[in-house]
Amino acid sequence: MEPIPDEMLDIANDFHSRLSKDQSEEYFDNFRKQQPCMSSFISSCIDFVKKDKNAWEKFIKLTTITVHGYKYYNLNLAEIKEDSASMMIKKWAAKLKANNPQMAIALFHKHKHELMQPHLFKMYDEWIFGTPEEPSLIKQKDQIYMYFTLINIVDLFNQEVLKLLPPDEK
Repeated sequence: MEPIPDEMLDIANDFHSRLSKDQSEEYFDNFRKQQPCMSSFISSCIDFVKKDKNAWEKFIKLTTITVHGYKYYNLNLAEIKEDSASMMIKKWAAKLKANNPQMAIALFHKHKHELMQPHLFKMYDEWIFGTPEEPSLIKQKDQIYMYFTLINIVDLFNQEVLKLLPPDEK
């Protein structure tokens, strides 16, 4: 499976940058309606991030850019079922089991390569963890939950894409 190219993510980012806050939340709500199980999962992982307006807005934008980015494959992704999401959450919770936040972040960086979406994860890294020039203002706890949630979303979408791609494109 070919990764979503930077150009597609730039298009998605540009599209979402032009949306008002209300339009962005509406786009996110539409995603929730199309993927109710994933919506429930996202809510369980991320509800407390809503307390930090900056973190919540970044998370919504990253999620909508991710959803938009998967349009690159030109496939109609099926609704992800609860058993698939539950198995994925358990898989990543086991891989990312950490005793402290620094260890969790190190494990994210170690395992994100398995998902073969380098451009998405580069964007996540910059927006969630910041850069030397522009450090993140998001609390470390929120960073961890945001990243954990996004890793699961990407893995679930990748699995759905793989089911639909012709064998020579997998």
